[in-house]
Amino acid sequence: MTLASDAAQRRSQSVFLPAPLLGLNTVDAPGIMTPEYALQLTNFLPLQNGLETRGGSLPWAVGLPGDVESVLPWTGGTGHLFAASGGAIYRLPETPDMQVEPIIQLDGFTSNWFQHVNFTNNGGTWLWACNGEDAPAMYNGTEWQRAAITGISGDKQPVHVAVYQNRLFFCVPGSLDMYYLETDAIQGAASKLPLGAYFDRGGEILLLGNVTVDGGYGPDDYLIAVTSEGEIASFKGRNPDSASSGAMVGRFQIARPMGRRSAVKWAGDLVIMTEHGVAGISGMLSNELAGLVQAATEKIQPTWAQLARNGYGRNGWDICVYHRRGLMFLNIPTPYTGSTQYVFNPTTVAWADVAGWEEALCFVEYQGQLLAGMKGRVQLLDVFTNDVKPDGIDSFVGYPVMSRLNQAFVQPAGGGVKKQYTLMRPYVSASVQPQVNMGLNTDNIIKTFSFPRILSPVDDQEGMKWNEYEWNTSVWATSDNSWNLRTRWATSNGVGYSVSVGLEVTANITSATYTGCDLQYIVSNAL
Repeated sequence: MTLASDAAQRRSQSVFLPAPLLGLNTVDAPGIMTPEYALQLTNFLPLQNGLETRGGSLPWAVGLPGDVESVLPWTGGTGHLFAASGGAIYRLPETPDMQVEPIIQLDGFTSNWFQHVNFTNNGGTWLWACNGEDAPAMYNGTEWQRAAITGISGDKQPVHVAVYQNRLFFCVPGSLDMYYLETDAIQGAASKLPLGAYFDRGGEILLLGNVTVDGGYGPDDYLIAVTSEGEIASFKGRNPDSASSGAMVGRFQIARPMGRRSAVKWAGDLVIMTEHGVAGISGMLSNELAGLVQAATEKIQPTWAQLARNGYGRNGWDICVYHRRGLMFLNIPTPYTGSTQYVFNPTTVAWADVAGWEEALCFVEYQGQLLAGMKGRVQLLDVFTNDVKPDGIDSFVGYPVMSRLNQAFVQPAGGGVKKQYTLMRPYVSASVQPQVNMGLNTDNIIKTFSFPRILSPVDDQEGMKWNEYEWNTSVWATSDNSWNLRTRWATSNGVGYSVSVGLEVTANITSATYTGCDLQYIVSNAL
């Protein structure tokens, strides 16, 4: 080889690697994973336009007597917020305030695990909550009271409730019967629909929900009953007392659902967490089964299978739509560490895991905000950039949130030659400069888990300027301090056939969004 050709071969080349917007992938091996996925994605929100660091959290209310296993919003008027803890329901302050003591509203409950709906009739808006062990509780904007329900077999109590065609439908523990009240009624005599003959696998009706499907003749609303064995019955019509105006229209089988709070309404669909994964069921009603076969958890299937094995039968499975972000948050109980959380983008089917909220027991959306019940408190999530947590009995401390990723391995200039990766430059947008650590791993193996800092809130853009600093000893400066790309070149020393970018971002005051990075490298047979 001539000196000229060798010099040409060793010239620096560059490649832009976009952020892994399709999220976490635990299915594909590192050597075959495509660049839009990530090997690790923690505390990043997988949005369509970039990966945004999740917000922090702060207490909405403290001083509750035990685990907050249900957070109950009343949606009438300007709204009220309640929490179930220590066998009682407490009213919480109107806004986050650790100085305002929660006020007890109704006590004497055996369980704090409530399922609830908001139901509007001529008498106003009612928050109707049931736990399967005590008489249901209901709130009309002024006071709480127990609902008087008659007609239930075996002296049982409602455990899951849904609103359909201006009626309350509910199921009871250990039964395949479904019950319903009169139109617009909130209590009184319940009528029974025995469904045991339709469910071959036995078990109990675990949850109820609604689905809206357009079958070609306009949208139709269905009431869905899901059993603990994964059998589904769908009903259509306004009057279940009449065969001419109400009837069961379909029966289906899915994997076993993970709990009574394992379903959530998303647009017209009902999204369910099952042993096999997370999927919507509207496709079954319109004969489009592909939507169910290809579960949303396809790219994290091994991870989901382990979570399902470890957490099946435990309280704490919860799924909540966070409309402001267009995301779903999942709370998953684990055998030893309380809970783990995942965030899911139903539009892009991208996943990420969440760290720092392991105390969460349940999620709820209230007036566009995401909240979680925790031990002795209700926490407002995705605000600011620190997690404010108890540090002792009466003190709270803010802990910075670090977001971390390892992108899929890629092979710039082909996989047949080694490359020396000399420079790297992330693209991070933020109004206040975050701390950014960045590094590389090579040849399909994650060896390095701690990366050098290349951006810091302390220096805030005071980096290496051309012709003023010694070459290769610092990082490049950027031009201004406004909401803009927080980016600069930094040296790297990776050598290998393939490369994976590792990034750690600790946001400062406001969130930060990662959209991709540049890499410079040298190709040479001598490497």
